[in-house]
Amino acid sequence: MGQVSARKRGEFWQYRFEGAPIDGKRKQYSKSGFRTKKDALDAGAKAMAEYNESGIKFSPSTVSVADYLDYWFENQVKVNYRLTTQYSYSLVIRNYLKPGLGMYRLNALTPAACQNFVNGLADKGLAHATVKDIMGCLSAALRYAVLPCEFIQSSPLVYVRSPKHLRASRERVVISQEDFEKILKLFPYRNRYHVMVQIGWHTGMRISEVCALTWDDIDLENCTITVNKQLSGRPSDVFSREEEHPVLRGGKYNRTSWYFAPVKTVKSNRTIKFGDTLKEALLRVKAQQESDEEYYGEYYTLHYELPETDSHGRTRIRVMPAFKGLQSPLKRLRMVCVDDNGFLTTPNSFRYASRQIKNKLGIVFEFHAMRHTHATRLLEAGANVKAVQSRLGHSKVETTLQTYTHATSTMENEAVDLFEKGMEE
Repeated sequence: MGQVSARKRGEFWQYRFEGAPIDGKRKQYSKSGFRTKKDALDAGAKAMAEYNESGIKFSPSTVSVADYLDYWFENQVKVNYRLTTQYSYSLVIRNYLKPGLGMYRLNALTPAACQNFVNGLADKGLAHATVKDIMGCLSAALRYAVLPCEFIQSSPLVYVRSPKHLRASRERVVISQEDFEKILKLFPYRNRYHVMVQIGWHTGMRISEVCALTWDDIDLENCTITVNKQLSGRPSDVFSREEEHPVLRGGKYNRTSWYFAPVKTVKSNRTIKFGDTLKEALLRVKAQQESDEEYYGEYYTLHYELPETDSHGRTRIRVMPAFKGLQSPLKRLRMVCVDDNGFLTTPNSFRYASRQIKNKLGIVFEFHAMRHTHATRLLEAGANVKAVQSRLGHSKVETTLQTYTHATSTMENEAVDLFEKGMEE
């Protein structure tokens, strides 16, 4: 392969170098528009170096961890990870990985340096779940550096362990019927969180799945809910803000754009049966939404299905809000979880509800606790484990048993009774 050469073409200079033959024919690369010969040769040298490294803009032997993390985020995370994962990884990289490890060279990063970094996270008082998330992000980045990039031979994080005092498993909260009644009183009918709490309690759905529901997903006659998507946010402080759709300008917006994303796993696509209690609640909410839309008139917020193409050519559906007074050719989305003025209720919105439950009722609560409760109560009542797995949308039955159930007093009493009965027989 030849060296970089430069020649003048008109008023400007051009660099040129020869690449690998394609189909037995010589292949040359060139670019014009440089004012001096030196500028052309310098640019050509950089271009040939990048070509020789298969498009990589740095030498693997000298790149810092900070620069490599940027490369990994652009070429792997943005291409293959969900929007919510992209956002969480960007925060981990900015707030923890770059300040703690960014100054090292990638190929000089040792297990000792990684262990000191992890120990330092624990010394700062970070929770076990936070440390686990940080280690998960770093592990994914270093695995990519091993393969397919081949920048390093093995990941130094393989030999690192989280501090022993952080390894205690997180206690999973099961909500009592009495506490659930208190929560319903805090968020009664007509409160924007009422329908979310009702659906979560009676179905065990994830909060992102609940927020993505449209009335087309709910069959009130046969009492079924079809789960085929989840609501995913794209915060504007991480991703470049795009121009709003011209037809929809003037609508009500916030700092996050919301999209329909695929559900967590293939098994998460499911149809859930529900009973009369939830049916009555949904019928009441649907009728009230129709009344609210008439009351607010042109100031009621509608949502539309806006197809967008990302930088990698993939189509995604954006949930676009706009006042009813605006005319739009887009398909309308009749969302289930909305405020009285029609504006969408999101997982971010529900954080306020969780704080209210904790501060006003003294109940340790997160939306996912209703999922734990739903699974545990079903198994306590003798439901088939495979049926519970299908209802929750787990890929493996082991996940249902290990993650969402634990030995409650009811289960313990049943175990004792069964043992006594067996001894008598």
